[in-house]
Amino acid sequence: MKLASLMAAMLVAVAAQEHSTHPPNPNEKCHCSFGVHNILVHALLYVFHPMYDAECTDSAEGLCLEECTVHRDVMEAAGGWSAMGPEHHHHGNMSVGDVACQNLGRDESRGIFAQLYHSICDQPTKWSGPGLKEPLCCDKGKFVRCF
Repeated sequence: MKLASLMAAMLVAVAAQEHSTHPPNPNEKCHCSFGVHNILVHALLYVFHPMYDAECTDSAEGLCLEECTVHRDVMEAAGGWSAMGPEHHHHGNMSVGDVACQNLGRDESRGIFAQLYHSICDQPTKWSGPGLKEPLCCDKGKFVRCF
């Protein structure tokens, strides 16, 4: 009888660990984005889906920066601005460049070089490095290759 009670108590403890009674803090996530911030243009062009729950530490910020860099590299390998965005992120048949052009809100024929940014927890957004190698050009709200 004691063994059965002990086993039941252990199962309850394991179940309690797997199913937290409170949801994780939505601010404790790693956020990555492509943006343009200069004298003429301030625009958030493309926001990646928030990643893992993180602690608010310097080492977690370093991991976030690494994750953002990997996401940029994967997107570059998948076609850059021509890569198709995840369906759950933006509905419809839209490329990452199409989403960026909609967020820019105007045509762009000369090309904009986006930068990569990251943030973690409630900390300010920081520059992470260069964005995609190809400049962003837009025509009527859609991505087009720059000439």
